[in-house]
Amino acid sequence: MVDPEKQVSQDEADEEKTGRQMKKVSQKPKQAMESFAEIQQRAMTAYVAYMEAERQVQQAYKDQEQQIERVYEDTKQQATKVCDESIAQALKIRDEAKQQVARAYEESMTQALKVRQEVEQQASKACEESIAQALRIREETEQQAWETHSEAIERTWQVFTKSTK
Repeated sequence: MVDPEKQVSQDEADEEKTGRQMKKVSQKPKQAMESFAEIQQRAMTAYVAYMEAERQVQQAYKDQEQQIERVYEDTKQQATKVCDESIAQALKIRDEAKQQVARAYEESMTQALKVRQEVEQQASKACEESIAQALRIREETEQQAWETHSEAIERTWQVFTKSTK
């Protein structure tokens, strides 16, 4: 037979073993619950991190959109400025060209008037020379005609006086 003391200790050992097993069994759901709570906590942390990342992405998108808008406005202003400068330069070049054309026209007119005066003077001089030459020729012709006439009268007179003698 089994010694009662040993029996008690065997019972105690069985109880202890059962208690440990119960502890293990009861610890498993507790561990499962703790694991579930930890998973929930991690999931919440991940969700919060996801929401924060989404907010940051939205903010980055808005910032990028604003930056693009600023760049667009700056580019548009620069293009307007360049266009205005080009127009101003083109107008300045046009005005300078008009002034050059007006000066060239005035110079051409002055030169044309000068040439006209010179041609008129040359024509006047040529006309005067032509008139002077025509008058000399006329004078010479009249002189020759007078001489011829005088010689003819003298011959006629000589013929008449010879015949009357």
